[in-house]
Amino acid sequence: MHKKNILQLLLLFLLGITLDACHKTDNCPPDLPCATQNGENTFGCYINRKPWVAKIEPFILDPTVHDIQANYDETGYGTFNNNFFSVLGAYYGDTSSSLQISFLPLTRTGKIDLNDLNLYRFRFRTSTTVFDIDNTLPYEIEITQIDTVSNIISGIFNFTGISNSDTIKVTDGRFDVKYGPE
Repeated sequence: MHKKNILQLLLLFLLGITLDACHKTDNCPPDLPCATQNGENTFGCYINRKPWVAKIEPFILDPTVHDIQANYDETGYGTFNNNFFSVLGAYYGDTSSSLQISFLPLTRTGKIDLNDLNLYRFRFRTSTTVFDIDNTLPYEIEITQIDTVSNIISGIFNFTGISNSDTIKVTDGRFDVKYGPE
């Protein structure tokens, strides 16, 4: 009887580990950064079901090139007056592109009300095309963590981008950045 109980406990333990691993993969697909909340300086999403992750190829030696820039004007006197938060991620490799999200205000965790188009911007830029948000389709940004002591902000986002000639679908977006106060 004792061996049977030990075997049952072992099976339950293994099942728990398996379920936990399955749960973790929801927040951490193999080709995107994990949806963390501790300032790991990550920014990524799927664009038309292809992974896009902010990064700089190792051969770029220019110290002014950054893969992620995040700023928040907490004082109301900086470049992003009125407490705008902005995160700009860039990818430099065989092609170059950037993704920028800016919004106002930054006051709490939760979904941001995007009804006022003057309060936010989603923009994906390639070397030849700029895609802005299509506000006629569903879109969202949710702040999942704000730490104003350590200057960390994390969030998730989804939107459809349009240009003069094309449309893109941005899904499973996530960022977890240390921001610089203006």
